[in-house]
Amino acid sequence: MKSIGPRARFGQRVLIVAVAAIIAACSSSGASSSPAAQSAAASAGAGGVQAPADSATVKKIKAAGKLVGGIGQVLPWTGLDKGTGQYFGATVLIANEVAKRIGVTLELKPVGNDIVVQEVAAGNIDLALYPLYTNPTRLEVIDMVPWSYGGFCYLTLKTNDKVKTLADLNNKDVRLQAFDGFPFFEDVIHKKYPNLTLVYRPAVGDTDNGVADLLAGRADVATVDNPLVYAFLAEYPQLRSIPEPDACLNDPDVPTAIAIGSPKGDAAFSKFLTDLYAEMAPQIKAELQKYADPKYIVLTP
Repeated sequence: MKSIGPRARFGQRVLIVAVAAIIAACSSSGASSSPAAQSAAASAGAGGVQAPADSATVKKIKAAGKLVGGIGQVLPWTGLDKGTGQYFGATVLIANEVAKRIGVTLELKPVGNDIVVQEVAAGNIDLALYPLYTNPTRLEVIDMVPWSYGGFCYLTLKTNDKVKTLADLNNKDVRLQAFDGFPFFEDVIHKKYPNLTLVYRPAVGDTDNGVADLLAGRADVATVDNPLVYAFLAEYPQLRSIPEPDACLNDPDVPTAIAIGSPKGDAAFSKFLTDLYAEMAPQIKAELQKYADPKYIVLTP
């Protein structure tokens, strides 16, 4: 059975992240009362995007009197303040606004990332509030309207002059650290940079990454999911990012669309989400930028 969990993009090796200790002064206070959510709500005037009355999803939500979102912490998209038990982040910002436009309350229901897509397909929740990478398997059972993009930055030692731009990756003298059993490296990265040399080794556990290979001189570059680039650079000051971290966060290499999952076959609701995301784009970008800060993310050893 194909995986349709939220992090199953290309089958790549990904990092597990945990929420850092968040003090009350720098975390949102709750799913429905966070400053970011209030800001987005305040921006929705009479001319804002309206929920379509002919949407089957909207009708179902209105009949229930609440929007139920399946959620879990995946920073920087979604975080959990363990002190208050409240979720925060871009997915919560969006969900609050969807509920507001429909005219109902928002209920956040913790759902595991391995079943959240199935829960939407079964009608047990209204939205999958995870940063879901779009792929054909998921699109068979749910609708997915992109609201962001995820991709890669490349880490290298500051003392390594081989790679200064993405174009420099297309060089046989540049070695990219890769993992055995992950065809993504060959099928996607090597296809884009055919002259790049891939240096494979077995992955050691679910949190393995290529930093040790860079430090030991076994590789020149290693991939990192773009939302984690600031955390890596803070943890390893001897490294730099290609492209620069600000540019990479907003425009990663080999990008893949990220979506919130919604019920299959509701074109009116998908159009509503498309228009709403466009209206909320500045707030969404600011929320992602805020929680990509290393103080919110720790790298699992």
